[in-house]
Amino acid sequence: MLSALELWQLDWLARLFDSGSADFHRQIVMVYRYEALGAVPLGVNAAVLALLYGLGKTELTLLLNFARVFVFRIPVFWLLQHATQLGEKSAGVVMLVSNLSSGLFAALICAFVIWRYRKRFIKDLFRNNLCNLTCLFHL
Repeated sequence: MLSALELWQLDWLARLFDSGSADFHRQIVMVYRYEALGAVPLGVNAAVLALLYGLGKTELTLLLNFARVFVFRIPVFWLLQHATQLGEKSAGVVMLVSNLSSGLFAALICAFVIWRYRKRFIKDLFRNNLCNLTCLFHL
């Protein structure tokens, strides 16, 4: 929702940062449009990081943060700068690709962690409390 509002008022917001330069204003608008498309996957990434921090899985949060920068962002930026003619547009494309890739990678790790926790803890919890639950219903 916030990204939609930002896109709606993007010209006004870009004027706050462009220092009166029409070219810089155009660059800000172009790059941010690409970056805003990746807002939802970036939110998924943030939610998964919060889950992993809460579970104490800091090694996985390190992996996600490292991959976002050193796997999905820097190599893609280098590739776009050297193998395409996108020029300044490549900065926005890199943010879009990085945010989408990070969100997908985070979702995969989240699914794996939830599967492991469900397998390990929730089934044991129901097995141990099954007698207690059946006793409650027979009162």
